Amino acid sequence: MALRQCFGVLDISVRGFAVTRHYQPSSVSRYLSGVTVAPDHFVARLVEAVERKLGVPMVGRIEDAQLLNRDTLNRARHVLGQEHPLALSCQLAIAADLRAASNRKEAGKLEEDALARLTRALGSEHPHTVSARRRTRPYWDFEAYLG
Repeated sequence: MALRQCFGVLDISVRGFAVTRHYQPSSVSRYLSGVTVAPDHFVARLVEAVERKLGVPMVGRIEDAQLLNRDTLNRARHVLGQEHPLALSCQLAIAADLRAASNRKEAGKLEEDALARLTRALGSEHPHTVSARRRTRPYWDFEAYLG
């Protein structure tokens, strides 16, 4: 289920959702339209809201999660470019999920490709490259600075 579909389940305005969860409405609009890749904390809050609304957990819906991950990667590549560190981080996240689902062959190919590109883009000692090599997800903060 893609972000827009998840949001559609809630039957709430973008502004209403944003304000009650301390996001900028314009940021939420960009996440839902794919102009900006939604950060993990936003996706987690959206999933929690959908689970409450439906009364059933979305946990264990591997196929839906994989579709959402691939949709996020495609949007990141389209908006930011294939070599952008965030797009590469999305690719690494998919590799981690595939590895967890015992699809080690595809996971290995995606991870190897992303690590090579990340090393070219940021260098081998950059914190994001190092965390990717260690298979830990880097922290990304995409909320607009209003100060």
